[in-house]
Amino acid sequence: MKESLQIEPSGDNFVLQRTDSDGHVTQIVLSEDNVLTLAQSTQPLTDRILARRSRSRTAAVKVTEVARIRLSTDIHEAEVFFGLVDRHGAEMIFSLSPDFAQQLIDHLPAWVAKTVQSPKTKQ
Repeated sequence: MKESLQIEPSGDNFVLQRTDSDGHVTQIVLSEDNVLTLAQSTQPLTDRILARRSRSRTAAVKVTEVARIRLSTDIHEAEVFFGLVDRHGAEMIFSLSPDFAQQLIDHLPAWVAKTVQSPKTKQ
């Protein structure tokens, strides 16, 4: 059995559930504040783990495959909201100034062309 870890809502709280490779389940009840604290901790911990896994010349990075893109603007239509949604439905929304949005428009075609022309490798 494969290990799993998930957080599910439970009333006003959340339950963090870990199932180990033998099928043993461990649960911990988390408050909303606990979940927010945990969320704030994930990026620094991810960076630390990836730094340990990096080779001297190649940095390890965590890559999340994007399943869907969502575009919108703020209420004043002064910023472009760029939402990236993963295959599990988790979304990260970025706010781009018009200048940064234009830079993305200007540079993206060249990067797409590079990926289309390069041979496919499994990472």
